[in-house]
Order: sequence, then structure tokens, then C-alpha cells
Amino acid sequence: MLTRLKEFFVARQCPAFLVGGYLRDSLLSLTPRRDIDIALPGDSQSVGRDLARVLGGSFVPLSPDHGVARVVAPDSSAGTWNVDLAGFSGSIEDDLARRDFTINALALPLSGWASPVPGEQVMDPFNGRQDLAHKCIRAVGPHVFRDDPARLLRAVRLAAGLGFRLEPETARLVRTDAYLVHRVAQ
Repeated sequence: MLTRLKEFFVARQCPAFLVGGYLRDSLLSLTPRRDIDIALPGDSQSVGRDLARVLGGSFVPLSPDHGVARVVAPDSSAGTWNVDLAGFSGSIEDDLARRDFTINALALPLSGWASPVPGEQVMDPFNGRQDLAHKCIRAVGPHVFRDDPARLLRAVRLAAGLGFRLEPETARLVRTDAYLVHRVAQ
């Protein structure tokens, strides 16, 4: 699927970046799930519609106001892929600064994807690769839980699922902002 995505974005001369769990899991040499997150400058909605058509999939506008769309694409192995597209303004570095944890604030230009493990083109402004090596969940900044209280639950889920530990300052932020958990949608 990544090869097809790479071809799609390169043909359109649209800069696109692999971000999120698929990249993180690839760096950890884990088998990534069939979920791919792509960050791209501008309008993810129109790109998503085109991508769905090219892949023979379905377009789902997840959050048009926030520039997030999903393409559900069939696979020859009778499975499906979820490709989430998130548009951003500014630079990819600005987008990464708005993410939750350093291990998720990594980006790889999709044009540089090389299977099975990404090369040295991974952008890592918050030392997420170091935290991967040390099995550490570290917040990108002090406001991550206030910006999105669902991240409180995600911190614990990621730590448990990956066998990582919460970095001490991040653990303190979780305790301090725990009262916000009631704001998480059911």
C-alpha cells in the first residue's frame, strides 16, 4: 500500500509525509497495522477523494473542519486499509509540534519510503527515535493533555501496549491533568 501511496503523491507532485503509528511501528520493527497516517499541506478532502478513486476505495470525511479524511481501500489479500489524511498549514515541523508524544512526532517524506524499514530521511525534531530506543513515552509539550484529554488515556494505552514507561515529567502531567478525562467523548 505504501508503494501505491508513494506513486500517487509523487505523480501529483504533492509533498506528503508518513506519520503516526505505522512509521513508529516500522521503526520498532513491529508489524504495523493496516492503518496509515499521511500528513500533507493543504486540502486533504480533495486529495482524499482522488486517492479513493485511484485505489478503488471509499472516501470518508472524518472531520472536514479540521482537515481530516479517511480512505478505506481494498487489498488483494481480501483485507482493507485505512489511510487517514490530515491537512496542515505551515510546515511539517509545525504539524509535528502539535502532536502528542515524541514517538509519534516523527515524519518521513513519502517519496523517501523504502520497504521494509524507513531510511535516514525520518524527520525527528523532538528526539522520538531516542525515546523509542529507551522505551519511553514523552509528551511533546506541557499542553498536550489540555489540548486533547483523550491523550491521557492514549499515554497509558501506548505505554502498556508497547511495554514502554511514562517519562517522569509526562507522568506528572498525566496526574496533574487527569481531572480533564471527563471531557473525553464516550
